[in-house]
Amino acid sequence: MRQLGLVGEIDWPQTAQASGRLDFNIATPKHATQVRVDLAQKCATVQQIDRNAWSALRIMHTFSGSRYNSAGTYRDWVVTSVWVVAMDALAAGVLVMVLGSYYMWWRLKRTRTAGWVALMAGWLSCVFFVYGLASRG
Repeated sequence: MRQLGLVGEIDWPQTAQASGRLDFNIATPKHATQVRVDLAQKCATVQQIDRNAWSALRIMHTFSGSRYNSAGTYRDWVVTSVWVVAMDALAAGVLVMVLGSYYMWWRLKRTRTAGWVALMAGWLSCVFFVYGLASRG
């Protein structure tokens, strides 16, 4: 990859490759690169695909390199590792914040009825987005 000047997370194919071929993709949130190498002819074809801003934002919400965390593989791009740690820390912080707010709400006895209404509305909207919209897709 250094010879080609490419950076990103390598996406190896899930199936066995043909003899004399080396094909793989490289992913970053803003770019996708397809590398096709013919080992017999010693020729590589590199096709870079620039993604638009909406695509990059969508990918940044799903880009974790998690499929590279299986046995025998590792994250080979430091940005992916930093991103995964940051997202895990953010998720833990949100859980602490939510549980802490439940505890503080429970300690306020005079507003418990309004709190139950808000809590149920939140749970119902969550169920709608997770299950109601998923069944339409």
